Amino acid sequence: PTPATWDSLPPAAWLPTGKNGELTQRHLRNIWQRHQPTRLPNKQSPPSNFTSHIFSFNMGGISGFSNVKDFVKRKNPVIVALQELKIKKLSKKIKNLSPPKGYHLLVTDKPSLSQGLYDVAYLIRDGITYTKLPHILSNTSNVGIRISTPNHILNVYNIYVNILIKDFNIYLLFLF
Repeated sequence: PTPATWDSLPPAAWLPTGKNGELTQRHLRNIWQRHQPTRLPNKQSPPSNFTSHIFSFNMGGISGFSNVKDFVKRKNPVIVALQELKIKKLSKKIKNLSPPKGYHLLVTDKPSLSQGLYDVAYLIRDGITYTKLPHILSNTSNVGIRISTPNHILNVYNIYVNILIKDFNIYLLFLF
């Protein structure tokens, strides 16, 4: 049998057309062409392995930490930056923040000047070599780390800026 081509196919009346026939012949042709065999290499699908990724979570308080722990167990990212922890004193609340197995927790060592809260932290997978960077003098809560590899140095700052504080100094620091 002769292979089917777009022009030899019957009309696709069985396909939904959407509002006002928005699924036109042009759309159908593009869909059909994308699903035809080709000798070109396939496009890679999005990664399902997050072992070299850095993620960021706005926790809205430490009550959201269980969701972060679940995500870490499923995806195994290298680093997770946590914001808006809302911790008033490190000694009491830090017990509720036990990191998942294979990770350690790095919480900022200085509270934000405006609210007095320890609002940022990192979960860092064991085996990742890093050094803590100096605290940025600002009204905001921040913590930074330097990750060094044989070929690269990566500085990553985790900054939680409350929109009500409007600390423009922190923005200027990273613009120049």
